[in-house]
Amino acid sequence: MGVALLALRYLQAVVRDLRAETSFGVPPSYFVVEQREPYSDEMSKPGRGLRRWRVGADTVIEIDKDAALPEQVCHGMYYDYGRADFSVNERGDAVRVGWHVGRRYGRGDEFPLEEDENGHLRFGQRRHLWVS
Repeated sequence: MGVALLALRYLQAVVRDLRAETSFGVPPSYFVVEQREPYSDEMSKPGRGLRRWRVGADTVIEIDKDAALPEQVCHGMYYDYGRADFSVNERGDAVRVGWHVGRRYGRGDEFPLEEDENGHLRFGQRRHLWVS
């Protein structure tokens, strides 16, 4: 499984988890996800976008990376859709994934890339980078 597919499946699980939590309103049903250029450990800003998808709990659809996105509208705690991005580091051994679904609700994590017993890539133990 490729790194992009790993990141997209992870974000699908985030959408499913968010949709199960409704005590603060109705969470978005999808993310617009961008794959960014590889990052270095010193990099503080995301690189330019390489690809873009619309990711729901059960769907992944590649969309035009250059198309204008509608403004996010906030309904209570949540935006009408979430934004996310991911990037592989320059060494190719870790992935950073960030997402936000409201003005004060998001996460940023880094996952080492590991191989399972069958030689397939998987995310290793999460390292939290930021939480809001």
